[in-house]
Amino acid sequence: MTHRIRALVFLAAIASLAAIGTASAQAESLHSESATTFLAGEQIGTNTWDFGAVSAKCTTATFLGQVSGTTTEEVEVTPTYSGCTAAGVAETTDINGCKYQVTWSDKIVHIKCPKILGVTQEIEHTLKNCTITTPEQTYPFTNKNIGTGTSRDIEFTPSPTANFKYFVKYPGEIKFGCGTAGEHTDGHYTGSTTIKGYSDEARTKQVGIFIE
Repeated sequence: MTHRIRALVFLAAIASLAAIGTASAQAESLHSESATTFLAGEQIGTNTWDFGAVSAKCTTATFLGQVSGTTTEEVEVTPTYSGCTAAGVAETTDINGCKYQVTWSDKIVHIKCPKILGVTQEIEHTLKNCTITTPEQTYPFTNKNIGTGTSRDIEFTPSPTANFKYFVKYPGEIKFGCGTAGEHTDGHYTGSTTIKGYSDEARTKQVGIFIE
């Protein structure tokens, strides 16, 4: 009986170690060659927001962030969009203080927005006849490491099959052109972003970053 108990205890210990090892392997983090890393992301090609009845895209999309330490599971970046159009007509994309919180361990982007006078802000697309807003929410993504050495960077891609929530509003008398007014849950974001790391705030001295 004693031998059987010892065998069971041994097997339980092995199972626990295996479970811990599996969990550790699945919890990925961002690694950098620099103790402080300044991140800079740029879209690859042209990324697109699909709002069902209308799509929006911008000629320039940048994402800036900063990481302390050589390893982290979470990064907060500030997006900036310019040169935006929807259905071939100029539109304005206002971030309104919102940021993207990227969690590498579970591959989730959290849209985080500030409160102003008690009202939580939203990302806002102002089109000719309507306004489309994106509230706080989460969105899955995938990533892969690119390059070697100090030129290592990360290719970041939001899931093209996932949906996000948005609201269509018509502030004027014209009530068409952007779909039905109200809440929608069929939004898609397509495209990828290259994220690079730098050891200086001016972002001139690249350092290798990777996910593992």
